[in-house]
Amino acid sequence: MAIKTVIYSLLWLILCTCFGAGSAETSDCNLDPVSHKEARFNPPPDLSDGVSFSSAGYISRSHNHLLTMLSEGNQTLSSTEIKTLLRLKLSSYDSCKSLPKMNCNIPQLSVMRRNLVGDGSHRRLITSAIFEIPPHGMCELDAFDCTVVLIESLSTGLFADSFELSRLVDKRVYRDAEIYGDKNLELPSLLSNRSTVEIHLNTEDSDLFTNQRHRLSCELPLHARYPPLDSSGYSRVEIGPPNVAMLCKPKHSEEIFYSFVYIWDVSSEERVVWDVPSGNQEISALVSSITLASALISALAIVYVSVNHACSAKKHAKIK
Repeated sequence: MAIKTVIYSLLWLILCTCFGAGSAETSDCNLDPVSHKEARFNPPPDLSDGVSFSSAGYISRSHNHLLTMLSEGNQTLSSTEIKTLLRLKLSSYDSCKSLPKMNCNIPQLSVMRRNLVGDGSHRRLITSAIFEIPPHGMCELDAFDCTVVLIESLSTGLFADSFELSRLVDKRVYRDAEIYGDKNLELPSLLSNRSTVEIHLNTEDSDLFTNQRHRLSCELPLHARYPPLDSSGYSRVEIGPPNVAMLCKPKHSEEIFYSFVYIWDVSSEERVVWDVPSGNQEISALVSSITLASALISALAIVYVSVNHACSAKKHAKIK
């Protein structure tokens, strides 16, 4: 019996290798044939019918976040670079080319609007998107739990507070949120690095997959770092378009060994500009001189008051 088991295992490994499944990191070839057989009862959509999305593919069900597929250094690249790497990763999850397929349509991202709300160094980035389902409907997603994912690439001049995002997750504003890259809240722009925020929107009570037209919105609190000096008195920070995706994970992981992902195209013209107040470089020497003089005068005043108080105390002591 043990010899048969070893023979079957070797045959399975040979089949996976022949179909170019790749390493265990980027495929699910190490799963047993029973899992493949059960997965066929819950087929994923056909990703080759030319519907209007940027890219789609399969990933291991162990990935709870899309950015965990990338290395640490690649998680904080620009939005375009991250999308390119995610597309390459999706195409590499082949799973021995044994995944079943079916005809399917997905919601189309038709409109996206973004703007900043608030004053000062603490603002909220509002993203509003409209999804439309083709007239002939969507595929069956009963076996999957789907959520819309926003991946925001932030420059060195901005940061998102991880504690603030955790509170929003606890309040069920987001389903999940994670920050990658520089999480130091105190560093100025010149000493900080880029960061990326992955937000999973809460679509549990949403009719995204039933209505012909549905609007989703996301409110991301952002904070400006201390900018470098500038002659204009402002430091301009641009926020590029996010990567928008739909991650569908199996509800019963023992039956389905994969998750599938859609990534929509977002126009590169959708940019938000934030003019952060900064010190004026032309008057920096004057401000430094006044600050130094004020500090020196204040120190001398404190010394004078202290000495005068001590002398007065001695006089009162002698009189007594």
